[in-house]
Amino acid sequence: MPLRSYCQGCQKEMPIRSNASTRVDLEQEKGLQFTVNCPECGKNNRVHVNQVFAKPNVTVILGGVALGAALTVGLMYYFGYLALVTFIIPLLVVNAQRQTAHVFNMHRL
Repeated sequence: MPLRSYCQGCQKEMPIRSNASTRVDLEQEKGLQFTVNCPECGKNNRVHVNQVFAKPNVTVILGGVALGAALTVGLMYYFGYLALVTFIIPLLVVNAQRQTAHVFNMHRL
């Protein structure tokens, strides 16, 4: 899940490079406040951990859609329309990504 914050200069989203899955992990990795350089305007921003928010990872979602579509098409020959059940995979992937981002965004330090 990509972590982001808003630039104080240009008000655009800027990425936070971290693999932290919770704010506590992010604080342990980077500290309570850390500096992030905005790729748009080049300003160094002092960011508090509570100013960081998470978004669902689009790459993982697209991978889930591709996997579900490939399994559905591949299994249609053997199982017929019963193979359409495998198209639930993208829904599960989307739900997991949304849930992970929601849990990160819900808890504050």
